[in-house]
Amino acid sequence: LKGINPILRAVLSVIPGVRQKYLNGEHLMMAGANLSVAALPLIQAADISPEKPLSEQLDRLGAVLAQTAPRFQAVVSHLQQVEASALPSAERVKFLSVREKVKWLASDLEKVQPLLKNLSVILGGDSPKRYLLIFQNDTELRPTGGFIGSFALLDVDKGKIKRLDLPGGGSYQMQGALKAAVLPPAPLQLLKARWEFQDANWFPDFPASAKKIMWFYEKGGGPTVDGVLAFDTRLFIDLLKITGPIEMPEYNLTVDAQNFVAVTQKQVEIDYDKVENKPKQFLADLAPKVIEKLLAGAADFLPLFSALSDNLNERHLQTYFSDHDLENFSIASGWAGELKDNSQGDYLSVINTNIAGGKTDGVIKQTVNHQAKIEVDGSIVNIVTITREHQGQPGNIFTDLQNVSYLRLYAPEGSQLIKAEGFTFPEEKLFKVAEKWYKLDEDLQAVEQEQTIDETSGTIITKELGKTSFGNWVMTKPGQTTTVSFTYRLSFKLLNENGDYLSYSLLVQKQAGRVADGFFSHIFIPADWRVVWRDPAEIELNANQLNYSVDLREDRYFGFVIRK
Repeated sequence: LKGINPILRAVLSVIPGVRQKYLNGEHLMMAGANLSVAALPLIQAADISPEKPLSEQLDRLGAVLAQTAPRFQAVVSHLQQVEASALPSAERVKFLSVREKVKWLASDLEKVQPLLKNLSVILGGDSPKRYLLIFQNDTELRPTGGFIGSFALLDVDKGKIKRLDLPGGGSYQMQGALKAAVLPPAPLQLLKARWEFQDANWFPDFPASAKKIMWFYEKGGGPTVDGVLAFDTRLFIDLLKITGPIEMPEYNLTVDAQNFVAVTQKQVEIDYDKVENKPKQFLADLAPKVIEKLLAGAADFLPLFSALSDNLNERHLQTYFSDHDLENFSIASGWAGELKDNSQGDYLSVINTNIAGGKTDGVIKQTVNHQAKIEVDGSIVNIVTITREHQGQPGNIFTDLQNVSYLRLYAPEGSQLIKAEGFTFPEEKLFKVAEKWYKLDEDLQAVEQEQTIDETSGTIITKELGKTSFGNWVMTKPGQTTTVSFTYRLSFKLLNENGDYLSYSLLVQKQAGRVADGFFSHIFIPADWRVVWRDPAEIELNANQLNYSVDLREDRYFGFVIRK
């Protein structure tokens, strides 16, 4: 093309049979030129240097992206105008693959710009930041991922860790300094008469729990923090896959991804120094070594970013920021762990809270079976059945115990309970009696509203966080399987102005800390209606029934449209 006279090129662009080949060449040339110009500074900016502050390098990369993003969009535009059928057949498949990849690359680069900007702020790029790190033990499941066994105070400035203070006494270290005496949620009185820091993550909505964690931390003499980062054992395991084995000569141990849970559990529950009484000291010694090894390999940051991304998507890592803009970014990025809104459709989330049930949730296999019957008038009755199989081994000190769970099902606000079956209430005498001067907690009252009790089943019904919650007790012994169910009518009907079409959607949110519960949905539609659209395509059709199943590793959303 470069060797052809400009006037001749203009002629070629209009000759039938030659025109498309010529235009293909022009667009390919312009795409290649823009890609070459954009790629070099991007590659140079992405070269992480351990000597420079990480926040500064993120800012530099963000500035380069802002300059190069228009060129990547130009690449996409030119490639979209190439007629693939006019290309040599041997190159056609390769071209189509490249075009699709470049399209997604350009889209990703646009998303990366705000990510880099906010990461720089989170890491103290504009001013030093202080965060509360919450270590949650998912073998003792709690609403946001697990029991708060340990915590740490993290100071960062311009991407560098200035302080990491992990108390060896763990979360119980906050008890003596707590200057507030408030009543806990009623189910927690099986453990304590007073609500305390280690039980603060009561709300499945992580922002609500994070605020309560900060409240207890400050009431216990802790400083004000800029946010809360909570994670469970899954993140530690994934980080150890990157670092490889960590030598702990002071404990005569080597910790790796395979033995982390078993070794840590034994160290913090059994083998710690009873005189010194710092059961979490093992984690306090391990965490800095993991971070040091990760930072030593900072030049190869992609595995770390991938692990963080997976844990954020699957709610093994959740973030809360006091800064309004950062929190909005966290929510938009899917990091915040909030109970999401599906105001136009159905909603379901099953939340277990282990209360005096030992470290048994790691051996509980849970499946959730959802049935929805859509009536002719558009009303919907749901039956949700939860099966919990206790796979604990006899004689195991941690898992050969009864699992005791206060189970809550979150449904669309206004849902009406019809029936609840299979539940077992702990003995009344086991619940702790609070002192008379203990006060009602204002945050708990603000979240849990209009509480009533179903007299037949003892189910506690609460208006909560824009949802209706049904709560009851499930107790499962080792080797046994427990099945419970809720039957309820949704507060809305599926209606359309002309009556020809009805649309249904269901948002299913997994519980933080759970790995992959089995989820099965069976939806029954009126006999004289047919499905005209569904998403995802994996939804099976069987006469007037739709079936959808998935391992619930992350939140799922599906729906369909039916026509009379």
